[in-house]
Amino acid sequence: MKRRSENFGNLGGTRLWVCARRLPKGCFSWPQSGSGLLTRWRSAEKNAEEYFRSLAEVLTVSDVSVANMGYDLEVVYHNGKRLYIEVKSVKSFAEPIKITNNEYASAHKYGPAYLLAIVINGDEFALKVVADPVRTLVFEKQIERWSWLCESYSDQLQPMSRRLHTQGER
Repeated sequence: MKRRSENFGNLGGTRLWVCARRLPKGCFSWPQSGSGLLTRWRSAEKNAEEYFRSLAEVLTVSDVSVANMGYDLEVVYHNGKRLYIEVKSVKSFAEPIKITNNEYASAHKYGPAYLLAIVINGDEFALKVVADPVRTLVFEKQIERWSWLCESYSDQLQPMSRRLHTQGER
């Protein structure tokens, strides 16, 4: 992919920056289900990663999303400057976005170096960014449903018996 230059200007302001381009056919193919290589829900992050890699000023782009650091991409420029980018996929730029407590804390910590990359990831790829979102956007804290996950329970499985059925009766 040809590298190109793009000036993001003052990252401390509230400006939006835009990238819109058609992705080449087959740029991101979907492997067979269960292959673990790439899943459809990650396509926005992967396309954003590829976009930032294409910028001439960028030295490296690292996908750190699995580390749960409050952002998806860490971008390092040739001059040493770092950006911390959280990618959000939307169907339109009018759609509301949500961020987690962890993302909010990271945005607060990194200030102007933290960007929300809002991505429309369809036939036409479009990316807009907001710098320093906790200071430039209005967020409303919402309480949502929590869930509890158990990944290992096979050693506790047993057939249903009369004893289990009546357990707890007095």
